[in-house]
Parts: sequence; C-alpha cells; structure tokens
Amino acid sequence: MPGRRTRRRRGLTLLEVLAALAILAIGAAGWATLAGQGAHSVNLSQARATEIADASAQLAAVSMWPATRLNAATGRTRVGSFILIVAHPTPGLFEIAIADTLRGATVLHTTLYVRDSLARSP
Repeated sequence: MPGRRTRRRRGLTLLEVLAALAILAIGAAGWATLAGQGAHSVNLSQARATEIADASAQLAAVSMWPATRLNAATGRTRVGSFILIVAHPTPGLFEIAIADTLRGATVLHTTLYVRDSLARSP
C-alpha cells in the first residue's frame, strides 16, 4: 500500500505543477498585454507633445504679426502642417486657433490684443 500512496502523491504533484504553470501563463499574458498598451500610450503621448510644441512655435510666430497681416489671414489658412484659424470679433482683438490638418481638431487657441498701427497714441 505504501507504493499506491506515492503514485497518488506524484499524480497530485503533477496536477499542482500544471495548475501553477497555467496560472503563470495567464499572468504572463496579462503582463505582456499591459506592457504593450503602456508602450502604445507612451508613443501617443510623445507624438501629442511634439504636435503641441510645433503648434506653440507656430502660435508664437503668429502672435508677432501686425494687425494688417492678421486681418489678411482672417478665416482658415493652411500654415505648415497646421490650419490657422483667425477671427476678428472686435477691433483690436483676434481669436487665433491652431488646428490639426488630419482631424481638424484645435490644438491651441488664444485671444490676442493687437493695437492697430494706424491708431493714434493718446
């Protein structure tokens, strides 16, 4: 009878090892999926940061334009890899938006006060 118990114990040990391997395999698959999603998120964040930096540089350049050039650019204009949207709601104020050319989504938006160069100083 002692031999029979040893065989049963060996069989149980084999089942325990297989169960442990199955649990480890499921955990490893989950970890691999999580790592892949993390890498994808990092890539998207880096691309978005680059896009915002480029749009910021474009917006800085546009903010230096005189009122006459902003008036001429009123509406939608393609500038580099962006769409420049300029609105002139009131005298001296210009609403500037930089939009993505692929999606048309606004990346940056601001309102500028530009004193008219033809206006007299007080």
